[in-house]
Amino acid sequence: MKTVKEITQETVDAFIETMSLTIFYEKVADELQMTAPEGYGFDCRKISISNKIQEQWIQQFEEKLGKEHLPELFRMLLLAGPKVEHQLKANEIATEENWDSRSFLCENLQKYRRCILFTF
Repeated sequence: MKTVKEITQETVDAFIETMSLTIFYEKVADELQMTAPEGYGFDCRKISISNKIQEQWIQQFEEKLGKEHLPELFRMLLLAGPKVEHQLKANEIATEENWDSRSFLCENLQKYRRCILFTF
């Protein structure tokens, strides 16, 4: 079963503000009124975002760090980011059942890569 929801702009902005997909996923879970139990993570293969959200992230990232750092954003999204689902509107996301699970912990990969890619 797939859940589609429009998320707040605050949640959309959280990724670039913090440079953490984990925080974005946690905020999405909060908006869906879900709480991942201790030891669980978020399966980035089971969450989709609208094209508009991805466009906002690219624009915000470029404004914050400059165009020369866009490959870092693309690498992050490719490895642990949500997929783009073009039929979603504006700030909509879609999650599949069990997107908060132990099966594939993208959040752990994200934490590790964050230390490598972003040193501010």
